[in-house]
Amino acid sequence: MSGYQAYGRAQNTTENPRSTEYRLLAQVCGALTRAKEGKRGTAEFVDALLWNKKVWDAFIIDLSSDGNQLPRELRAQIIGIGLWVGRETIQVLDGNGDIDALITDSSSLAGTDPIDLAFEGKLEEIEHVALRSFREGINPSGLILLAINHAMILKRLVNVAHNSLDAALRAEGVFFRRIDRVRVQAGRWDAPMLKRAIETLAGAQLQ
Repeated sequence: MSGYQAYGRAQNTTENPRSTEYRLLAQVCGALTRAKEGKRGTAEFVDALLWNKKVWDAFIIDLSSDGNQLPRELRAQIIGIGLWVGRETIQVLDGNGDIDALITDSSSLAGTDPIDLAFEGKLEEIEHVALRSFREGINPSGLILLAINHAMILKRLVNVAHNSLDAALRAEGVFFRRIDRVRVQAGRWDAPMLKRAIETLAGAQLQ
């Protein structure tokens, strides 16, 4: 199934919009990784790149709408990333761009769903979502590294005054779709708990 076909199928499912977005990003990451390992210029290669661009184009449209409630500065920053994805996609198609940068960008977002579930305490849901991420191109080591980085972000956020939290979230570069989730997580955890989580995850990374 091509990237565009999968995109259309996902739009017709009954899952919530956030789950659809994470699933699409995981699928896109897998497609980009396979494209990198294959031959440039093939239909699969071009389809993967255009699919990734289409997802980011959808984010740009959402952020540009009058009804979007995110702060103007944050919206501009994310739109800037989406515009960069578009330009870099053209460069890669021309043989001059960096597909690794596109993969890193998409994989970082695709891997956040199981991480958010973990830090929200929804342990019964993690295995299914993590396995889905692995199938779509996120490896276990990469997922653990993302979790360590996220725990370190939370550790910084828990020490921030409540009235400064939104500014701190923007400064940390938290993806706009995750801001509400991460804000809740920062209220659930404290510094000692996060220190233990980081040590546990670091130990798992070494195994």
